[in-house]
Amino acid sequence: MSELRDRLFEVEPLCAERNEKLQREIQAMFEQKMSRWEKVYWGASAAGSLVFTISAIPIVFLAPVAPGVRMVWAIFGVLNAVVGAFLVWRLWKGSMHLGQQFAGGKAGVGVAMLVTVLLLMNVINNPTVENLAWGLIGVASLVLAASIAVHNQVLSAELNGREQALKLEYRLAELAEKLVGRG
Repeated sequence: MSELRDRLFEVEPLCAERNEKLQREIQAMFEQKMSRWEKVYWGASAAGSLVFTISAIPIVFLAPVAPGVRMVWAIFGVLNAVVGAFLVWRLWKGSMHLGQQFAGGKAGVGVAMLVTVLLLMNVINNPTVENLAWGLIGVASLVLAASIAVHNQVLSAELNGREQALKLEYRLAELAEKLVGRG
């Protein structure tokens, strides 16, 4: 099937008008407008991220905590600031670009792994019940981030499949018009 698709695309490029329409449909597929409830959800998420960022500042700079805990709060604070800024930007645009969302999900696994390793190193260096609880929260966060990344990969594969099918439909429609015009 892939060879046929590639040969169809190589025969002759799509006309400019049809190619623009195809690109608009693909863009609409990957950058969907937010509903009112999605705006509320993402707005609450942005607010939560920004509140966490503000809460992390005194812990990082003023609280008498261990260096490992300070580092975890600093990482969480910076990451929440980035996530909050991204969400505010997407809310301002009124749409969520799924490709960017999926990339964030992939990066989230790496960040969760880093934080979990730091938390577990803290448990090893200072084995207390409190540190163990933080380590378990880190592991749970890593499992959640990995689950989200797997779900995003499935959605991405579905969208890529739909994109390829749409390209083929447009190409076949144009080839059929040319064949009918010649006949």
